[in-house]
Amino acid sequence: MIVLDASVVVELLTYGPMADAIRRELVSSGESFVVPHLIDIEGARALLTDRRSF
Repeated sequence: MIVLDASVVVELLTYGPMADAIRRELVSSGESFVVPHLIDIEGARALLTDRRSF
């Protein structure tokens, strides 16, 4: 089982530069993946922090 953190989820959702590689790795691993129960809050925080850096 793979545990995805907020940075990975944000990368996937925003089609960041590593998104394709992450997708390939998740698919090729054949393992299931889970996210922490606070992923929505952590993801929102990461998106806001990323947005403020522009």
